[in-house]
Amino acid sequence: MTGTTVSILIPARNEELTLPSTLPGILRAAEQLDEPFEIVVITPTTSPMLHRPPIRDHRIRWLATERPGKFQALRVGAAHADGDVLVLVDADVRPDAAAFDELTRTVRSGTADVAAGRITFGAATGPPVARLLTHWATMSADAWNLLRSQRPEHRWALPGALYALRSELLPESLDVALVDDASIGLAAERAGARFAYAANAGVEVSAPRTYREWCRQKLRSRRGWAALAEREPGRVRALEACIAHCFAASTAGSRTAGLMWTQDRVLRGVARLTPRPEACATGAWTPQRAAAPRELAMAAHRTTRTRAE
Repeated sequence: MTGTTVSILIPARNEELTLPSTLPGILRAAEQLDEPFEIVVITPTTSPMLHRPPIRDHRIRWLATERPGKFQALRVGAAHADGDVLVLVDADVRPDAAAFDELTRTVRSGTADVAAGRITFGAATGPPVARLLTHWATMSADAWNLLRSQRPEHRWALPGALYALRSELLPESLDVALVDDASIGLAAERAGARFAYAANAGVEVSAPRTYREWCRQKLRSRRGWAALAEREPGRVRALEACIAHCFAASTAGSRTAGLMWTQDRVLRGVARLTPRPEACATGAWTPQRAAAPRELAMAAHRTTRTRAE
């Protein structure tokens, strides 16, 4: 595949306040690509960043969507994107300088159709609870990275923070929007896609700072996986067995791994008892921001001049 164009899609909701600090790094990583690229940021229609972007650059486009759900945001971005290859990246991540080049290399060369990046977490800092949650998040990421490295049959379970695929493989609809990335991976697999794992395409993600936020995120994810298991019981059962094996292998000797695994099993049970079908159908991507609109506007205004057009 030669002469490709790469479109980097960034769905942003609560992560809007992180864009002034993360978008420069995303742009620097994009500049390492040999191919032409564009960055497309998709936000709710009420976002002040549509009018006061933190970076003004002709290679960055800002789009709005009224429809809820991360997947709907991605569909809006893809509909306006020019790229043959789509890079899907969260707004609050910090990619390595060569992450996008490493990630898209196999897709651009034609040896794979979908490629997953490597998820990492920064050093554990702050209060004891925050440090524990970062440790747990790191253990979880290590298990998933081990699975993607050693078990290619499960690479359809794509990491939400960073992956790439040929543009025609982004489906029109999903099985379960609440686990949008895994559903996108399943749709690509059904279309005959070949999957790769780009271990050198690293992206750093921040762990939740409070146990309440940790549980909220995990419960949301578990509801989605429970809904997907109703549609694809064999696939999800095999994946869960494999990730359990990888978790045990990557956390051998850890004193807190058992506690983490136990509370995860509890959240699985809660998810099955409280399925929230509407959230599973839409992905619940709604503009419920952590900061007030005025604070968002001030944050965007402070960073408007960070980069000349």
